[in-house]
Amino acid sequence: VVLRSNWNAQQPPIVMIMAYKNEPDSLKRFLERIAEAVNTTKETALRVLIIDFESKVDPATVAAPIPIECRVIQHGSKTFSRAGGLERGVHAVENDNDIIFAVDVDMYLPLDFMKRIRNRVAQGRRVFCPVCQRATWEKIQQGKVSDSWFPAGLGMFGAFKSDFVQVGSYNPQKFTHSGGEDVG
Repeated sequence: VVLRSNWNAQQPPIVMIMAYKNEPDSLKRFLERIAEAVNTTKETALRVLIIDFESKVDPATVAAPIPIECRVIQHGSKTFSRAGGLERGVHAVENDNDIIFAVDVDMYLPLDFMKRIRNRVAQGRRVFCPVCQRATWEKIQQGKVSDSWFPAGLGMFGAFKSDFVQVGSYNPQKFTHSGGEDVG
């Protein structure tokens, strides 16, 4: 499967890539938040690409009622590998001028995150590795998002595809399980 872009030349699309397995409730919350951001900001150049590791509930079924462009690619392995999934997703993005953004299903992004990504990524010059705050979904619902800060960014990463491929992309041979690929 190749993810093709139909985008306004003045605004490169952001392709959010997620390695995923068996978290339908988290996926539904994540996609609903993305849909809220799209509706609020009138964003037209955003796609979500889910690399699925043989989940029990098909992520396409979870995504279907949510009004955003979302594609699912089956990885073909039952063994979850974030690096392997993200690498597969990067290669599925056809246009080197698209912005790729690696994200996890449990992230709660601000409504203006697309603007933040575009303001910080510069092709051939700069990538974006946001510092993130981790909080449980229950604390987010209660408005209590004051847990811990993680300066490594929890693996969220934004860059033009051409830049990311030029530096070697993810290395699924080195990182065979979840964790480490964002600091290695």
